Amino acid sequence: MTVRWRFYDLGTDEEVILPLNPNSMTTPTTARTIEWGWGSQGRDGSGVKRLRGISTPVDQAGTWQFGGVILTKAHYDLLLAWAGRLALLRVQDHLGRRFKVVIQKFDPVERLPTATKPWRADYQMTCLLLERLADA
Repeated sequence: MTVRWRFYDLGTDEEVILPLNPNSMTTPTTARTIEWGWGSQGRDGSGVKRLRGISTPVDQAGTWQFGGVILTKAHYDLLLAWAGRLALLRVQDHLGRRFKVVIQKFDPVERLPTATKPWRADYQMTCLLLERLADA
């Protein structure tokens, strides 16, 4: 059984299940700022520098991309509508991982249509990844 990706609007509680899962994505991780410095001489007076005070403040938002294939007008319209929302979204992937995101860009690229698939396109979705939420 295929587990489908889901988009959930955190403001309106509206949810949609994607008809086709994306077939590619970047690693969904946020950036971290790491601050560190070298300490002075060791306590034993050996003069050896020692690493001190590694701190990792709050994670920063990162960029996350995923993409796939569009085969129907309904799928295209769905992605276009959700990409146009100025809202915080929760995206759940096929592994049950959930992420809080804002969609920044929807980039569909039309492919040569066929008699049975007139709405063929590849797409790339770019999101501002704010945080990883508890898994479903």
